Amino acid sequence: MGQGWSQSNSFIEIRHADKFTFDNAQSDAKLLIGAVAFEHDGAILYCDTALFYEHDESIKARGHIRIIKGDSISAYAKGMVYSGKVRMARLMGDVHLQEKRMHLQTDTLDFNLKTAIAYYTHSAQSTYLDNTFISKTGFYNSKQKKLVFLSAVELKNPTYTLRTDTLNYLLSTSTAYFLSPTIMEQQNDFMYGNRGWYNTKTHASKILSHPLVQSKSRVLRCDSLYYDGIKKIAQAFGHIDITDTINKVCVKGNRGFLNNQSNTCKVYQNPRARVFRNADTLYIKADTLMGYFKSKNYQLKAWLQVQLWHDKFQGRCDTLRYNTADSVMHAKGKPVFWYKTMQTHAKDMQLTVYENHIYRGLLTGGATALESVDSSDLFKLNQIQGKTMMLNFTADTLSKIRVMGQARSLHWMKDQDVWSGIEQVQSDEYNVWFKHGEAIRITARPKTQGKHIPIKECSADKILFNDAVWKGPLRPQGNTGF
Repeated sequence: MGQGWSQSNSFIEIRHADKFTFDNAQSDAKLLIGAVAFEHDGAILYCDTALFYEHDESIKARGHIRIIKGDSISAYAKGMVYSGKVRMARLMGDVHLQEKRMHLQTDTLDFNLKTAIAYYTHSAQSTYLDNTFISKTGFYNSKQKKLVFLSAVELKNPTYTLRTDTLNYLLSTSTAYFLSPTIMEQQNDFMYGNRGWYNTKTHASKILSHPLVQSKSRVLRCDSLYYDGIKKIAQAFGHIDITDTINKVCVKGNRGFLNNQSNTCKVYQNPRARVFRNADTLYIKADTLMGYFKSKNYQLKAWLQVQLWHDKFQGRCDTLRYNTADSVMHAKGKPVFWYKTMQTHAKDMQLTVYENHIYRGLLTGGATALESVDSSDLFKLNQIQGKTMMLNFTADTLSKIRVMGQARSLHWMKDQDVWSGIEQVQSDEYNVWFKHGEAIRITARPKTQGKHIPIKECSADKILFNDAVWKGPLRPQGNTGF
């Protein structure tokens, strides 16, 4: 029907109107009424009525606004102001922008037809597949297939709810990149981070700054992590801290994972654990630590170069399993246990440690208890051996040692503060009672007469039982390094 010439060297073409006249109030405007259609620079604009200002290349339109750009992007509104000079359309009133499976809805939208970027500053809701995005400001870049959300951003889908202040979403990869403090929630799981990404299709995410994962009573902190939202597995890197607030257990290390589906964690690269009970803390370190979380108890497994430290006892072994349900530590692989001046070792060892207080020790297979009686001479050791040995403690103080099967003992004797010799006893069963750390009663079954060996006859083969080796230098000293 007519054409207008724009400074961009392209026409704003009037393709159709049921009625075409001039606005008497605005002599420079053409009034178009009914099924109005314009075309400009590859875009088609539809409306019910329009004022067309040919001189400054602008359009004011209202009623059933529709813009079609290319073969996939469309915009809808109740009103529109369009500037052909800058190819910018301001859409107003129940605005919808759609491109294939992406849909954006707001009250006011500035749509640049040259760059194919649509901006909003008065809150909008966008959807893509099963994802819904809400933010106060943002824009959509059609060429890059990217949604950018700014201020009070919320992403929701059937699996996650994400809240942040800055979010970039790439439609081509279904990936949301967050650049500010962000919260992600999934049923009982909670995640936090300052920078990272989340894939809405695979529900995988990576947090690169200050990550935190919380599931029920478990909290994971580290330098960075990768999280599989389907399997609920977090792979953690750098300064890992996994804390169970109910069972009062904390596991640290530099590499590891937390599985919120199987309720397990595994930590390696300088792993260590702390078990908190009131004012007491039990420290554990090893090459690898694995934890099993339950609602009312916790199981910890440790492998290779295992060390224990408590202010009242210490230990070493190759493997350790500790279950807070029965309060029993199972130690295997050359386990050694130190208590005050006493050292015990055996093939297998079970220690009952409840609320970080030791109650009982069961040693099987070459059970040996040693006590150093002269710090300047590692060969001066009181010794008790047998197949099985039971240690009983009262208020963290040794109260009884019971040896069953091939029991034998060796004690160093003094005469007027001078070493006079050793006393040896062999029996099927051997019992020693203690009070305030001192032996107050000794019994043997069947009753056996002790053998005294004078100091001058105490040769090396008589003063040490087999496997009676003092390992004091291996004893953990303090909680440094735990």
